[in-house]
Amino acid sequence: MLLQEDPSSLIKYQDDYIQFLLAFVNQAHLLNYYEPNLIVSVRDYCKRHLSSMAASLEPNDKSNIKSEVNPKFASFVNRTTGTTGPPFEYCIWLDTYHKIESKCHYKLICDEFNIPKDASILDLTLSSIEKDKPTITKHQSNNPVESHGLGSTATIYKAHANNLYMCNYYQYYQTILNFLQSNSIDLILCNGQTTASLLYNYKLLNITAPICRLLSNTNSKAYQSDLDQYVTLGLADYWCDHMRCWDGGVTFITCKHQTRHLLDGLSWAECVDSKLFSYDYYSVAYPFYNYWNGDYCNISSDFKLCECGRYYREFEVSRSRDRSVTPIESNERRQAILDHVDTIVRVETHGYFLRLFTTQIVPQQNRARLRSSLPGYLISFIVVENGI
Repeated sequence: MLLQEDPSSLIKYQDDYIQFLLAFVNQAHLLNYYEPNLIVSVRDYCKRHLSSMAASLEPNDKSNIKSEVNPKFASFVNRTTGTTGPPFEYCIWLDTYHKIESKCHYKLICDEFNIPKDASILDLTLSSIEKDKPTITKHQSNNPVESHGLGSTATIYKAHANNLYMCNYYQYYQTILNFLQSNSIDLILCNGQTTASLLYNYKLLNITAPICRLLSNTNSKAYQSDLDQYVTLGLADYWCDHMRCWDGGVTFITCKHQTRHLLDGLSWAECVDSKLFSYDYYSVAYPFYNYWNGDYCNISSDFKLCECGRYYREFEVSRSRDRSVTPIESNERRQAILDHVDTIVRVETHGYFLRLFTTQIVPQQNRARLRSSLPGYLISFIVVENGI
């Protein structure tokens, strides 16, 4: 893997930081193939220029962020989930957004695992309740997230959290698995909760055939044991756990050798008192500098060389904001569940629809008390064997 320009002249734009970013964005994902001293040089250059554009953010109170939107840059508004504090809006630089999400994220994953340009993709993230939708629809899209950076050459199937999903969990996943058995799917896009549910129902139905070439997990954390079982049981050839956190810029993927790689060409992440602080090189419309987004981590300061050819710093998210439990993120709501359900192993949420997975049947009086404690939430209970 080679950068288009000689590494020694990579930072040739000197004080013109914006021109550097525009030239570098197509190559940023290649930086970790080079020696650590070059990675550090890029880091120092970017931090120096970014610091002049941003007031240092208050990491413990996101309601008091001092950074202001820079009107010089074409941008669009994004919003945090609010899982670790009051949600706020910020701007993403439009000139680099699609290139980062494609070449430096989703398309990078397809290239890493040899997913073809005309791939068939199932989006199983179930991001919202869509009661009257069919279970699966088909379309094409240039959206880099939906198409994994492959654009309209990919065929996208989207699973919807519809009435069947809300009323009959097992039949819903049986429908999904029947579809996967009848169609050749290259890639399934999941989050932590659907990764676990798909695996559980696959085993429950005693299916032995593979369902995809690559399981692509993002948005919320999956159990390592679940990911490994996709390969050992023959469901998938590979899995990839990945994230692009736009409020802070932290990006990682796992390669074919299951090494988690921070993409140091997009941002710099470091651990301070177990907290994940970051410097997003491309957040020029709304600078994130020395920023804690609420995640906790372990990051080594030493570089190692992976079998895939990339240099990396050992990294793991040790305690994260879990987007899959957004509506019950406050301590009192979380405590309400723990007070009334002591056999819970997992929670799935979509807006104000909560599905609680337990190892035993929850007594009716406990169900009633919990529903009284969380007015406005639609709650269902699923008993599972040995957890998920």
